[in-house]
Amino acid sequence: MRAKPSLTSRSTESLLRRRLLSDPNGLDYDDIEHSESELRSVRIGFSPIGRIVFVVYTRRVKYDKETIRIISARQATRKERVAYAG
Repeated sequence: MRAKPSLTSRSTESLLRRRLLSDPNGLDYDDIEHSESELRSVRIGFSPIGRIVFVVYTRRVKYDKETIRIISARQATRKERVAYAG
C-alpha cells in the first residue's frame, strides 16, 4: 500500500503558502492554546489542488524579511469545511 502524499512536500509548500494565504474567503485565527514560544496561526482555505485544508503556520522575521513557516497541513474535517462554507 502506498503512502498518502504529504500536503507540505517541498514541491507544493511554496504553492500552498501563496494560494492558501491569498484565498479571500479563508478563515484565520490565532492558535493561542498551542503557542508557547511563538505565535501560531490557523487558516482554513483552498489548497492548490482544490481541497479545503487546515493549516497551522507561523510568521517569522529575520533580517527585516518576513517568512511564513508551515507547521502542519491536513485536509479539513467536515466541521471545518462547513465553517469555511459559511
